[in-house]
Amino acid sequence: MAFRLAHLADHPEHVDTIAAWWHDEWGAVTGLDLDGWREAARRQLQTDAIPLGLVALDDGGALLGAASLVDQDASGFPPARPRLANVYVPPEHRRRGLGSALTEGVAAEAVRLGVADLFLYTNSQERLYARLGWRTVKRFTLDGWGPSVVMVRNLGAP
Repeated sequence: MAFRLAHLADHPEHVDTIAAWWHDEWGAVTGLDLDGWREAARRQLQTDAIPLGLVALDDGGALLGAASLVDQDASGFPPARPRLANVYVPPEHRRRGLGSALTEGVAAEAVRLGVADLFLYTNSQERLYARLGWRTVKRFTLDGWGPSVVMVRNLGAP
């Protein structure tokens, strides 16, 4: 499948879809309603500062996935910032490298913005992230999310 990564700032027409994805996936654990997710996505409509969002698009411009670079801790989670967040690919587009590409794209954006160590939270993709160069630094359990980890990747930025 051919796809490209772009800044969410260049495709604001996708904010509502992305907010709905994020709400459906993580709304229960975060307590954030759809409007809160929409506002979080709108804050990522920039290219030269954190927070920022990336999208994966097919050749025709259809939205295939999204991810974020944020610099705030998630409520109730261990401190971990700045971090890769909200990596989401709809089920019908999974297992095609989109999640990995979005992860690498956010890491590249973090390097461009001078981030030395990038963090993430996951409760299901520890092995995938480990293959991409991330290492586990903390294990925790969160009600509604279960056993989870904080992972870090040294980006080598100054």
